[in-house]
Amino acid sequence: MISATAIAQFLRYLKFNGRSPLTVTNYHYALEHLRNFCEKRKLEVQDVTSETALDFIEQYENEGKSVASVNRMKASVNGLYRYLLETCIVTKLPFAAFRHGKLVRRPPRPLQEPERDRLLKTLSFRPDLYLLGLLYLGKGLRLSEGVGLDLSDIEGRQTIRVVGKGSRVRYLDRTEDLEPALQSWLAERDRILAKANPKSKRVDRRALFVNKRGWRLSARRAEGLMRDRFDEAGLKHLTPHGLRHAFAKRLMDQGTDIRTVQELLGHKNVATTQIYTDVTREDMRKALQREAVGRSTVGRSASDRSR
Repeated sequence: MISATAIAQFLRYLKFNGRSPLTVTNYHYALEHLRNFCEKRKLEVQDVTSETALDFIEQYENEGKSVASVNRMKASVNGLYRYLLETCIVTKLPFAAFRHGKLVRRPPRPLQEPERDRLLKTLSFRPDLYLLGLLYLGKGLRLSEGVGLDLSDIEGRQTIRVVGKGSRVRYLDRTEDLEPALQSWLAERDRILAKANPKSKRVDRRALFVNKRGWRLSARRAEGLMRDRFDEAGLKHLTPHGLRHAFAKRLMDQGTDIRTVQELLGHKNVATTQIYTDVTREDMRKALQREAVGRSTVGRSASDRSR
């Protein structure tokens, strides 16, 4: 069986090589999935063959997982075996032959103004979630980037220091609309930390966002809390990442240069940003069609009146 120790060592290796906390968490989930699979079949780590690897992937696909989720699983288990090969624990890579499935990019759904207002009103009852909502919706941060902020990333600065994927750092304007929400949350944060157990090693005074115990707010917990608020606002289709999409879509609709949007989002490749251009073009096409239909209707009405 795949030991918990081997998985823990691999996760430490990922952290040492600069992988983001969210990436490490996703790897952990995938590898625990593999460990349970091997435990049920009484397989040692060296016993996994291409055939059993195929069984594992097919079983995961049959759980109704998305193509993106299956691709993450393939990358995670293959990454573990590459690590085990380098450390001479195994002699083969049973998952290396699996190719990633083709992802179909769905155009992000735009957030309408009434929806935006309703969402912010719902989030306003919790100062931490309201500030996170403003950062995701107004600055385009990723979920992990928001909860990963330290107090030092905003304190005494005119900008917000954001550490993104691949440890790439970008600086975003600390605009006036953030200040009331920021000050409100900082006051609440101070109250939480004043009551926190001073002996607890998990109390994180560096973190900008903390939970009621003073621990850094995790990405999963933040996502769960925000999804609850989305449901309350009647926006069940929405996700925290959807707020990032709404931010980018809004910029593109306003005619912002795609390279600027790329920098603001922290995309390494401009091709990733291109999806928002495609959506805007589609919106333009639909608008032109509606305009053409309107002209046609007006033309017919005038023709009817002349008869």
